[in-house]
Amino acid sequence: MNFIKLRQDVENYLATSPPTEQIIQLQDLINILIRIDKNISEPERLINIELNGMFRRYLNNDEISEVFYTIVIPQNEKQEQAIAQNFSDLTRYNVAEGFVYRSQPFYSREFAKIFSNQYRALNLFSIVTEML
Repeated sequence: MNFIKLRQDVENYLATSPPTEQIIQLQDLINILIRIDKNISEPERLINIELNGMFRRYLNNDEISEVFYTIVIPQNEKQEQAIAQNFSDLTRYNVAEGFVYRSQPFYSREFAKIFSNQYRALNLFSIVTEML
């Protein structure tokens, strides 16, 4: 849970348009802290991949770099209402077959899968994709 908050904090920070040098220093600091004990846990590895993707996209102003989305597809009216009421972080999109809910962009497939699995644990149909 702390890694999810850390990701959100970094996203909020990047939205303030900080100078490039600060981003490089922050990226270096996070990488040092993750490696300081010479033992990189799986959660540390995952957040490191995600944050480095966020930094890379910001530093390169790179709209082409890989991003991933968690898509939640309601299977009935009850699920649609539950998603709309409980997951304000998901955005509704119309598609040919009806509509789906899409997450914010993630910068690693693995991190997006964490969120997808959380929706699946609630018996919602969810996938990870690179596009809507």
